[in-house]
Amino acid sequence: MNEVTRKRAQSFLTDQHLQRIVRVYQDFKDKPGFTSVAPIEEIQAKEGNLSIPLYVNGESQAQTDAATTTAATALPQALSAWMESSTTVRRTLSLILKECP
Repeated sequence: MNEVTRKRAQSFLTDQHLQRIVRVYQDFKDKPGFTSVAPIEEIQAKEGNLSIPLYVNGESQAQTDAATTTAATALPQALSAWMESSTTVRRTLSLILKECP
């Protein structure tokens, strides 16, 4: 939960934190990573346990999957571009060094 500020080993809510909490309470909607509107049946299924991590996750599975997919495609592309650039630099450096007396 990033809505708590720590200072001198004490946690407190700032005005910005309080305003955000009030806004999402008034909207009464799920906000991934911050709030969850749970029906009473869901709470009862969890034996009345209101522990925040049971209802509010840091990231959705879709966000995690998207990040994994992006990393899986971006890394090979970045490596390929770096290798191509490295080859160009070596060729250019070789030409420059041949011209030096």
